[in-house]
Amino acid sequence: MVGGGCLGDAAQTKQKEDGFICRPQSELFAVKPDIKWCKQAVTSFNPDQNQFKLADGTDVTYEYMVVAPGLELRWDMIKGAREALDDESCPVGSIYSLESAYKTNQMKCNFKKGKAIFMLPTMPIKCGGAP
Repeated sequence: MVGGGCLGDAAQTKQKEDGFICRPQSELFAVKPDIKWCKQAVTSFNPDQNQFKLADGTDVTYEYMVVAPGLELRWDMIKGAREALDDESCPVGSIYSLESAYKTNQMKCNFKKGKAIFMLPTMPIKCGGAP
């Protein structure tokens, strides 16, 4: 988003709700009615039988399956991270939330000289190319 220019001047004028930057995940699946999106925890998985069981007890069989286990941002586990990201005058940014990505883009645009520090977390991470 940031490095690729998606949050450049044109995007700054658009609202995230207008679908330019953000849209509901359900829209990604609306174009394919034969895709079933299960928004529940999986309690067991049997790849030999092409089956899994959902938290509500439902057994699901599949021909093809895409697994997206999801990640949860835990800024609270890094001392001072939430406060630094929320403080507009603090030069700390992240591309992993929309609000902090806007802040990071502004810092990128305003950076003229000096030193910038980038962090590359150890694998596995959400997106290896992002850092």
